[in-house]
Amino acid sequence: MDKIDLQANATQAAEWLCQTRPGYRLKKLEVTNWGTFDSTGGRVYSLALEGRTALLVGQNGSGKSTLVDALLTLLVQPGVRNYNVAAGAKKRERDERTYIRGACGRSSDDELGSVTDYLRPGDNHYSVLLACFERADTGAAFTVAQVLQITADGELDKTYAFSDGERSIADDLSGLHREQKIAKQLIQRGFQATTKYSEYLPWIARCTHQRAKAMDVFNQTVAVKDIQSLNRFIRDHMLEPHAWRERIESLLGHFTQLSQAHQALVKARRQIELLTPVAVAAEAHHRLAADMQDCTHQLEAVDSYFRSHLVHWLTPRLNVHQSAIAAAARQKQKLQHEIELLDENQRTLKNEIEKTGGERLRQLPLLLETQQALLSAKRRERHRLQTALQLIGFSAEEATSWLHTPARFEELPAQLESIRQQLIEQSTQLGEQRLQQARRLTEVRTRVEDEQTQLDALSEQPGNIPRWLADVRAAMANSLQLPETELVFACELISVSEAELAWQPAIETVLRRFALSLLVPEQHYRAVSQYVEGHALVDARGRGQRLVYIRVPNIAAATTADRLHPDSMIRKLQLRAAPARLPARDNGLDNGLDNDRNNDRNNDRNN
Repeated sequence: MDKIDLQANATQAAEWLCQTRPGYRLKKLEVTNWGTFDSTGGRVYSLALEGRTALLVGQNGSGKSTLVDALLTLLVQPGVRNYNVAAGAKKRERDERTYIRGACGRSSDDELGSVTDYLRPGDNHYSVLLACFERADTGAAFTVAQVLQITADGELDKTYAFSDGERSIADDLSGLHREQKIAKQLIQRGFQATTKYSEYLPWIARCTHQRAKAMDVFNQTVAVKDIQSLNRFIRDHMLEPHAWRERIESLLGHFTQLSQAHQALVKARRQIELLTPVAVAAEAHHRLAADMQDCTHQLEAVDSYFRSHLVHWLTPRLNVHQSAIAAAARQKQKLQHEIELLDENQRTLKNEIEKTGGERLRQLPLLLETQQALLSAKRRERHRLQTALQLIGFSAEEATSWLHTPARFEELPAQLESIRQQLIEQSTQLGEQRLQQARRLTEVRTRVEDEQTQLDALSEQPGNIPRWLADVRAAMANSLQLPETELVFACELISVSEAELAWQPAIETVLRRFALSLLVPEQHYRAVSQYVEGHALVDARGRGQRLVYIRVPNIAAATTADRLHPDSMIRKLQLRAAPARLPARDNGLDNGLDNDRNNDRNNDRNN
């Protein structure tokens, strides 16, 4: 009897405590389309606590943490809360988007790898969270709700709602239209609605009188499973942290900066002591450099100096030649006068011959000889004058023109002065040209050295083809167990006839690409093709190469030489049969094909 009374008293005490608990307590929690709680059929999931303490028990993935995260979403501001921490998660493996879409697992995809599976991947629905809190002592209650959806452009849209009294999803938040503003629809249904958490939190604080940090403490302690140390729990979850470590690190950093500054000052003082002799030596070096520069300028001016002295030395000779020209002009006038006299004598003789004959006629040969002698002497003087003019730069035609025209002969001194100025300018230009020719000579020598280096590198190659093509062919023949003589390049079978060597550069330009093609017999074509498709073609250095190979049918070559044009390129070539062994280097078509080696190296393979 006493035992029954004690049990009845305990039950009554528990009921009294539940009715007299102060403050607001969670009465119910409702969710739709939240995580694995799928409501595409219209179902509303509800957890009715009625202000009592609840214990959630279930297997992993049954939704325990999902309901806790729903309550965090309603009460804690975004950016602070961490989802799934009640399940022991060490990273942000869940967020509002995964809960709205209903993430339920992961699967593998051939193209994308590991992907997340969703119950609601279409983003054409909305999720609703609702919690009702009630005071047991006064019966007052309020409801908070949140409507979440993903818009057409992939953005997350959240609407916070608050209402006095008890509300439910089925009666108050069903049938919302996603294309319209959710906040406006909630206001029409009697809720206070907003899209900002900063406006939503004061509505809750007005009823609960909670402090600003209360929700932060709730967010920190919601995932606590085991309290081993009360001091550590209070220090980590209830007290505000102080940045003592940052302050100590700041002081240490400041001390380090001061130490570095002191070391820098000591180093600078030591550098000044060490650099003082260097500065003295540098000043002496500058003086010597200035003296050397002056000497260099004087050395550069030596050429101009001697040229100016050469001009001064030639000026008297030019004056002498000018005097000679003037004397020649006077001689010319004298000769012209004599010619006129001779012409007059000739006319007189003609008249006398016409009037008289005999003795006068016998005197004519003697007179002719005398005049011929005088004419020869005058021509010699004229020739000497013309030679003198040619020595100072006149051509034979110009010298003749100057001597035959009296007016031009008078202008000759002025012309000689102009020539003297031109010679001075030409001397300066020739000096500049000599410097340019010296630079060109240096460039030519450099180019010759480069060409010689290339010739030396080419002379070291054992065959007609580039080294990298020989490496590719050797690797292919070794892999296919074929002799290298079965895999011949076109350039090894073609050469220019000795009678047509003048055409060799043009023929090499035309046949360059074809000459580097590998001629594969038909019986080996399949094996070569499979090798090219299955292997990376590389040279001895491991660099990828490009190979062009051509199938060669086993047919006899037709003789069509009579149909070719007499100047056909084929008539200028000398074709050889496939060799029993690879040919040595000769003067065939392939001598100029090494220049194309760098342009054809790449990682593509063409057939």
